Amino acid sequence: MMSWLALLLSTAAASPGGVVAEVTVFPDRAQITRSIEVPLAKGVTEVVFADLPPDLDENTLQARGEAKVDARILGIETRTEELAEDRRVAVAALSDEIDALSREIVAQNDAKAAAQAELSFLQQVNAATAKQLSAELLFAPETANDVDAVAGVLRARIPEVQKAIRAAAVEASRLEREVSAKRRELVQISGSAQWSRRDVVVTVESDAPGDGAVLLSYVVGGASWTPTYDARADLKAGSVALTLSALVRQTTGEDWSGAALSLSTARPSVGVDAPTVSPFWLDAPVYAPVYEEYSYEEEPAFYDEMDSDDMAPMEAAASMPEPRKMTVAVAKVSERMVATTFELDHPVTIPGDGTRRKVEVASNTLDVELVHKVLPSVSDGAWLTARGTWTVGWPLLPGTVHSFLGESYVGTGQLAGAGQGAELELGFGRDESVVVTEEIVEDLVYDGWFRSTLSRETLCTVTNGRSQPIQLEVVEALPISRDSDYRVWWKGDEPDERTVEGIGTYVRPLEPSASSQITLGFLLKYPKGNPPGGL
Repeated sequence: MMSWLALLLSTAAASPGGVVAEVTVFPDRAQITRSIEVPLAKGVTEVVFADLPPDLDENTLQARGEAKVDARILGIETRTEELAEDRRVAVAALSDEIDALSREIVAQNDAKAAAQAELSFLQQVNAATAKQLSAELLFAPETANDVDAVAGVLRARIPEVQKAIRAAAVEASRLEREVSAKRRELVQISGSAQWSRRDVVVTVESDAPGDGAVLLSYVVGGASWTPTYDARADLKAGSVALTLSALVRQTTGEDWSGAALSLSTARPSVGVDAPTVSPFWLDAPVYAPVYEEYSYEEEPAFYDEMDSDDMAPMEAAASMPEPRKMTVAVAKVSERMVATTFELDHPVTIPGDGTRRKVEVASNTLDVELVHKVLPSVSDGAWLTARGTWTVGWPLLPGTVHSFLGESYVGTGQLAGAGQGAELELGFGRDESVVVTEEIVEDLVYDGWFRSTLSRETLCTVTNGRSQPIQLEVVEALPISRDSDYRVWWKGDEPDERTVEGIGTYVRPLEPSASSQITLGFLLKYPKGNPPGGL
């Protein structure tokens, strides 16, 4: 990242309120660092950062700086200055300007459309006239003068109309840029307090006159970033290039122009203190109606056999407090060491009007195993999947992933979060070159005296239409009984892997143009007239 001192030197023409030098964006807010250069006098100098966002968190204000002489920062003060001018007047004036500019854009677009219509008409006239005059010249050679006259008009007018189209397009583009600038200014003014502005004063004491630079940082809402990924699979190399980008958006009312940008995964809003755990009390149940049925006359031995020690636990349980819900402590400070921060190595400009800016953050190439997954009960196709182990130091954050095969876009999915050493699975869509068919071999019910038997069997055929071998995985849910009235036996091919939930996986290598057949089936016995649901 560019040092803050270098940023100061590169922004010599700083505004009175300083410039945005560094920004750290969190998922729901941002820490802004403004810089300002100021000549220090001997003694005390007040460095004013004027007109800052009104909703900045005063508890997060921090100042630091450098000077060519011995100097010290004595303190930070927040001032609210009453404005003589109602900001609503400025908002109304900007709104009127935007409306006027918008009308000019419409007028320019209308002029462009009219010129395009005229150009189309002239081109049609040119074609029709040329055809008609060519025929007339065969019978009336004296019409040559008319041909020259018409051609001269068209040669002169068509370039003029084309020039008018270009001029209208250029003017409309200029007006749109002006409208965008006015709208950013409107957002900035609208986000400020109507009758006051926020200034922060940093007091600096210097032993001698000299130049200094002061940086002020604060946390403000209205900013966020979300991760998004591009996954590009190289089938020949067996690898996936995974690129992390950030969609940054901010409506703080101030533009971040050429700022050093960092992206943090920390969430200050959730706090830093671990939640407290309330006592887990086990209260003795109270069966009041049961005790009312007994009396000394009917069951004297019931109470006589119970001594004071037997009664003590019941009394203690009755005196225990009611269970309480867990509480979460209020946030105090954000710790960078428990989060991941991505620091960009180049300045970035993010407008304050809510426009989303995509910024590339990091990239890594991952060695993967490419597998074609077939799920007969869910889909009739084969889905290309890449599996690998994430060994990079930065964690994968949950986000949207855009998948590509080389340069060809195949679709969008969701990527779950993963840390270092975690197994990663990326999807690259359905492969139409791998054909899957399923055929019912048997589906019969045999009724006995008391029980019925269902025999079901299907044949799944997968054909590799690719020019390269593939690794095939057929995944099927095989029935599992949780009731003794229903007894199940699996039929067909034995899966290579089986889970306790009945998910069976069949692994097969498949050569080009070759086919693989897997028999899936089961035998189910159940009480007659009472088949299980889900069949």
